[in-house]
Amino acid sequence: MSRISVLAIAVALGACATQGASDRTAPGAATDLPYLAETVAAQLQAAAAGDPARLAALELEMRRISDALPAAYVQSAALTQPQPAEPEGAGMRPDPAPPTPEAVQAAAAAPAPADAYEPAPEMSGARSLFSALQLGAYPNADTARAAWFGMNAAHGESLAGLDARLEAVPRESGEAAYVLKAGPFASAQEAEALCGRLRQAGAVCTAGDFTGERL
Repeated sequence: MSRISVLAIAVALGACATQGASDRTAPGAATDLPYLAETVAAQLQAAAAGDPARLAALELEMRRISDALPAAYVQSAALTQPQPAEPEGAGMRPDPAPPTPEAVQAAAAAPAPADAYEPAPEMSGARSLFSALQLGAYPNADTARAAWFGMNAAHGESLAGLDARLEAVPRESGEAAYVLKAGPFASAQEAEALCGRLRQAGAVCTAGDFTGERL
């Protein structure tokens, strides 16, 4: 019989002893069956651990005991056996060791790979994804700002909710012209549609890109 079978019988005997503990009398009495069951269970466990060969002569009797005891005794007794406690911190990863000063210095001195930083794309001359109203060119920013306030006073309903932009455009004379813009619009067609209504009202307006600095 295997050691596992012997231990199962021992556990079952222990369960029987526990169930009948209320009927226990003084050790050695003829009716002290729980005490006898505990004693036999301890002896079987000791023999299974230290001298399994001595159990060969008792195999037939142990099989009969195993067959006679309900399987529920083995299951209930196994559930009550104390389980070994896991050591404190078991299953936790140890904290990584801090880097040495030498490693920190070596990492700081190491040159960055050539492709670590991509150069910023060239944005000069790039077109905006949005369109705008171009409301005239002015000699300076102050004049353009005054023109924006005047247009809002005259066409406030059409320009409501639009952001004003000012873009400096170089001229042949070397001086910059300041183009007043308002937007954004999702397409040039939308900007041109509003420009058409503003021109009918006497304003200067063409469709263009929504570029420049916020006014």
